[in-house]
Amino acid sequence: MIKRNLKVKTLIAVVHGVRSKNAWGRYLREKAYDKLGNDKVHVVLIDYGKTWASICLTRKDLFIDYISARLTVLAYKYPNAEINIVAHSFGTLAVCESILRHRIPVGTIFLFGSIVRETFEWNTLIEENVVQNVWNFRSKSDWVVRFLAPLVFLGRSGCFPFKQIARNRVNNIEKKWGHTKFIKGLDEVVSYLRRVHS
Repeated sequence: MIKRNLKVKTLIAVVHGVRSKNAWGRYLREKAYDKLGNDKVHVVLIDYGKTWASICLTRKDLFIDYISARLTVLAYKYPNAEINIVAHSFGTLAVCESILRHRIPVGTIFLFGSIVRETFEWNTLIEENVVQNVWNFRSKSDWVVRFLAPLVFLGRSGCFPFKQIARNRVNNIEKKWGHTKFIKGLDEVVSYLRRVHS
C-alpha cells in the first residue's frame, strides 16, 4: 500500500542520463531544499541503475514503460503536488515519451542535453493541458547529441531548438556547455521554481 503525502505542493523528479546517475539528484536536492525549504517541496531521484542503463538503448520501450510507471506512482503518492521534471541525456527521451504515451500531467519539464527529436509533439501536450512549460537547455557544443545521437536514430534537440513552441511555453535556451556540464543549469531550475512557487 502506497502512503499518500498531501502536504507536498511541489515535486521535482530527476531522471538522469546513462552516466550522470544520482549526482544530479543530490545536487538538486541540496539546492532546492536550501532555497525552497523541504516542508512543501520534495525532490525524487528516479534512479534506473546499471541494469537499465545497459539495455536502455536496445530496449527503449521497456525502459520508457519503467519510467512511466515511476512517474505514475509519484502522481498517486503526491496528489496535491505539481510534478516538475528535470531530465538529462537519455532520461529526456524516457520522460517525454512517457508523458506523450500516458498523458501524465506535469508542470514544467527541464531538459538538458536532450536526445528527443526536434519535431516532438509539444503543441498537442500543451493544448491538452498535459504539460504547462518546457525549458530546453541546449548547446551546439554538445558533441554527444550533435554527432553520436543520430548514429542510433535519436533526436538532437539538445543542440537544435524544438520546432513546436505552442503558446510560447516551449523555451529553447542556448548555452555553451558540453554534454556533461549541463548540471550547471540546475541553479536556474531552482531559481525558476522559487519564483513560481514563492
